[in-house]
Amino acid sequence: MTDMLVPCLISFGPLIVTVSGWAKAYRAHRIEPLHPFAFTLLAVITAFAAVPAGSFIYFRMRPVHLPPWQNPEVTFLAWFFLLGLFCVVLGFLAFRNEPKWLFWVLEVASFWLTGLGFLAVAAY
Repeated sequence: MTDMLVPCLISFGPLIVTVSGWAKAYRAHRIEPLHPFAFTLLAVITAFAAVPAGSFIYFRMRPVHLPPWQNPEVTFLAWFFLLGLFCVVLGFLAFRNEPKWLFWVLEVASFWLTGLGFLAVAAY
């Protein structure tokens, strides 16, 4: 059980953070309505955060027993080293005009995705 908990938390962490951002946006939509651009940023980063979670589920259903430099899961997650940095830049677009909580949600999820990509690159 514990051998599955840590990889699950690592893979699902950015998705949990962005879903909490959606919950905050839903609760605060009457007090401080968000601009459609903010929803777009949150949707893009949520989509990027859903990919490692989906790949975790996919590769647990169909395990591949290869060394890390040949494993398709590691190669797939290595792309998040670049995509995570792209998400960091997208998060900074929300810094000036959007609420600060949105900026922090986007940046935490983006740095987590970058870290996930870094771990995959380090294993490669």
